[in-house]
This record gives sequence, structure tokens and C-alpha cells, in this order.
Amino acid sequence: MTYAEKLKDPRWQKKRLEIFHRDNWTCQECHSKDKTLTVHHKYYIYHREPWDYDNALLITLCEECHQIWEDNKDIVSDFVKVLLIEGWSPLQLKELHELILSFRPDDIAFDCLRKAKDEYDKAIDVFVEVLYKQS
Repeated sequence: MTYAEKLKDPRWQKKRLEIFHRDNWTCQECHSKDKTLTVHHKYYIYHREPWDYDNALLITLCEECHQIWEDNKDIVSDFVKVLLIEGWSPLQLKELHELILSFRPDDIAFDCLRKAKDEYDKAIDVFVEVLYKQS
């Protein structure tokens, strides 16, 4: 089953409605009630179905805010790759990941991540190239 098909599954539709209801049918970023809403997974766990996440890991966002969160998720992912290159341990990365989950996309911390990402883009490209060569 593709991810798009999973999002049509009744179990995801039920979970989605729970999150919308919990968040009062309001984007948790811009507080709009008039825009098209979506439920955002703060992060994904390998082999877990979309509906099998704890509600705390899901948030109601409008489409515009959802795109901002997705863009920031990519920045965090890229930054973690740089930290792997720099020799961070899995425990250090786990602790950092938990801390980052508490940030919002407009936090100053994300500005720091963006700057770090810009500085390390070349290192990230090398890291990804090495990963592909190993697989």
C-alpha cells in the first residue's frame, strides 16, 4: 500500500479527526480556522503506520504552515547528517532530536540550524554520496 493510499485508510481518517478535534479545528501555528487543514507528523518512525503514532507527535496545521514545518524538518535532517559526519554519537543525536521536537519553526534555534546547513551543504552532499555508494 502506498503512503497516499494509507492516508485514505479509515484508521488514519479516524486519527486525523481526533487531532483536528483536539486542536479545535485550528492551525496550531497561525491559528487560522478558515484555511485547509492537515495533520502533520512531527517525525516518522520506520515501519510505523500513519495512524499508529501517539497523538503528541501529531499537530494540526494549515497547508501553508505545514509546508514551513516540512521545510524545517528537511533542515533538521540535513543538520543531523552533518553531525554524523562530525562524529556525534547516536545518544547525542537522540537527545538533540528530542530537544528540536520542542522547537517551533519560528524559533531562533531554527535560524541557527539554517545557517549551519548553509555552511555545511557541501559536507551534506558528500555524506549522501557516500551513503549511496555503500548501498
